[in-house]
Amino acid sequence: DDEFYMKQALTVAEAALRVGEVPVGCVIVLHDHPAFPRLLNADGDVRNNSVVISHGANQVNATRDATRHAEVVAIDRILTKGASTDELRLPLSVGTKTSPGNS
Repeated sequence: DDEFYMKQALTVAEAALRVGEVPVGCVIVLHDHPAFPRLLNADGDVRNNSVVISHGANQVNATRDATRHAEVVAIDRILTKGASTDELRLPLSVGTKTSPGNS
């Protein structure tokens, strides 16, 4: 499943590149967690008791804010949904798209 989610992060990175951003994408995946049922209105489909609960692309150029990295954008989306940082300790996958065809 890690490869599946890394490909999703790369898809987000490609979208960032198309709008003139540094091509970095991030997905945050919830795996078999007590909060799982409450967060099923997440960003993605359930896959083997895992679901993408957030994603983010670099927004540094668009916002002119050097802190708007893909990871920060993805974490902000989780916090906006009302999740507690104490409640969720999650791994995230970050992918960089370096050139067409490479991943």
